Amino acid sequence: MTSSQTRKATMERLKEWARKGLITRNDIDTNPYLHDPYTDLTVSQQREVDRAVENAEKYESRMQVERRLSEGIPLATVFWQGGAGSGKTFGAKRLAAATGLYLYDSTPSHPLEGFRNEGILLLDEIGPQTLDFQTFLQLTDPANQHQTDGRYHKGGVVAPYVIEITTSSALSDLVYYTRGSESHQNAMDEVLRRLKCAVRVQGYVEDPSNPAAYLRHGYDLYRPEPIPEGRTKTWPVPSGVTIRNGDKTRQLTSRLDLAYQGSTESLETLTAVLIGDYLADNLPESCRHHSSQTPKLETDREEVMRGRALAHLTPLYGSGAATHMADDHHQTDPAQPYGWVDGCEDCDRFRTIHDGNTLI
Repeated sequence: MTSSQTRKATMERLKEWARKGLITRNDIDTNPYLHDPYTDLTVSQQREVDRAVENAEKYESRMQVERRLSEGIPLATVFWQGGAGSGKTFGAKRLAAATGLYLYDSTPSHPLEGFRNEGILLLDEIGPQTLDFQTFLQLTDPANQHQTDGRYHKGGVVAPYVIEITTSSALSDLVYYTRGSESHQNAMDEVLRRLKCAVRVQGYVEDPSNPAAYLRHGYDLYRPEPIPEGRTKTWPVPSGVTIRNGDKTRQLTSRLDLAYQGSTESLETLTAVLIGDYLADNLPESCRHHSSQTPKLETDREEVMRGRALAHLTPLYGSGAATHMADDHHQTDPAQPYGWVDGCEDCDRFRTIHDGNTLI
């Protein structure tokens, strides 16, 4: 088999795995069993694989929306607010881990760029410039059937089960300064209707005079609730903003308020309350994985991720390597990127072929 035929066979195998949902873009980037064969492809072949992966992920996004809506599961948004170092991000990640869903931890500069259908989306340390107001409303809509702007996610559908937001800003300050909020008369109500709950995190030391004092955390839990009929909530203007001559056009008001539910210093207690009392109707029954993959498909994916599926890339290693690489004893040492075992004659032979790059 010529090198061009080998590359084509490798490309077709990677495209097939993408179509079956066995691999993602992140897998190709981080898993050496996939990354090395991918980088050996020509640029045009890599683009074909990229398109197959992107199409599969977009399809999975739409199927996830369909599954969630068919199950009657609305999106839940949890708002974490606290000062720098207070532990809000740590708390958000602990909550995500407790659900058993996969977490995507975003970056403020490109919050949705790397999102790949994880069950929980963490918008960490967002500020008024992270998302425009209309995109924020669409993203946190409980029905969440909106397609995001290509600027944020290549025009794909973003549909996690839970969105967690962490910020150092007060909620009213965040809404006040976010681009586009000034055109929404009921901006605070629109945001509050989308929140399942809000957590205010406080980190403090028992003895401020002692630098080595133990850092403690306090968690105050709030829930949006309607204000009695005929009344409204007036939110304080951000620090540094002055209302002149009675002009209150930009002073935020709402018919909803964040009602205090209680406090705890135990993150475990808070997590149990959030999952049991607030998110119970927003998580999938399995509470393990967002995908509809069957057990057989999940097993196939494990084979790919652990490198055993190199046995299917027979053009790369030949049929002898295919049989040999499927043997269990090649999975014993994770430090060996291709599963080679020192002292094994067949391993030495196949490793020499690979390291010499003689087949491609």
